[in-house]
Amino acid sequence: MKILKKLNTAIERLDEEIAENASRYSKLEELMAEKESLTKELSHKEERWLYLSELNEKINAGGK
Repeated sequence: MKILKKLNTAIERLDEEIAENASRYSKLEELMAEKESLTKELSHKEERWLYLSELNEKINAGGK
């Protein structure tokens, strides 16, 4: 969960930087690319966490 929180914090920071640099096209383009990359990474990690949580529940339910 620490990784998910860290990624969310980084995305929030980028959103602030994007707002501050709205008129600087080259910087905005760079920030948007970084945000897209972090968003994809966050999505992948959330999906993995969900899968592992469900797997853990199945394992625990099978052992009872």
